[in-house]
Amino acid sequence: MDSAVANIRRRFEADGHATSPLINPIDVERVRTEDWQIRRYLVDLDGNAEEAYKALVRTLQWKERHHVHSLKDTDFPTEFYALYKVESYGTDKDGYAILAESYRHQRHWEEINQVFVDLVTAHIEKMDRIVGEKGMNYMADFSDTPVTKLDFSLATYRVNILNKHYPMLARRIMLHNVPKMVKPAMKLVVAFMKPSIRDTVVYTTDDDVTAFISPDILHSDFKGKRTERHYPVTESMRGPAFAAKWKVEPKFIDSFFKYNNLV
Repeated sequence: MDSAVANIRRRFEADGHATSPLINPIDVERVRTEDWQIRRYLVDLDGNAEEAYKALVRTLQWKERHHVHSLKDTDFPTEFYALYKVESYGTDKDGYAILAESYRHQRHWEEINQVFVDLVTAHIEKMDRIVGEKGMNYMADFSDTPVTKLDFSLATYRVNILNKHYPMLARRIMLHNVPKMVKPAMKLVVAFMKPSIRDTVVYTTDDDVTAFISPDILHSDFKGKRTERHYPVTESMRGPAFAAKWKVEPKFIDSFFKYNNLV
């Protein structure tokens, strides 16, 4: 496989992608210096070098189109982190870094849908940069999540980018405390995952989650010992920076706060 990596790297340069405005210099440098950024596609595609090369180029062009490298934790309001409990912390018992979020309050808001999409993209990319080939454990907490209000478009988006652009990143996906009414819908979402991702899915509850994550780092929401959160320090959704960046009307922000019982 080392020779296949070297061949793809040479082809990447020969085809002019290293100087293309369609690919970010950050990704060019990673292709030049990090074998994993190439090898992951070979592993995911059973050693098919041609398809691996095409998948690599597609992903890097997708990243530049979506300005992935310009997204930062601080682009997103503090209320999102508090409501959706988006945090990365520690590793599970197999050494996979944990990215967790709650679905209980996630709703489809057309006015800020792109903000949510970019939030998901930013944190997936962040985890990918942090963990490399070690991979991550994505813990999706569905405690008390109503099926009638679940944002399926965003759930599908997560699956799509893991399928297409982040091969081998998700080494475990924990669907936690999935209510009985939500489980059929989640099984439908899981069905759209590539087999290599689908095989990582486990359903957990507060009673058995410690088989994967130590109680010392589990939050007390899941009967663990941790009480603090690991949220980035960001501005409020009501701050001028948020309204200006995302072009959100104050009237909508007021409605968002009222709907979610935010102070």
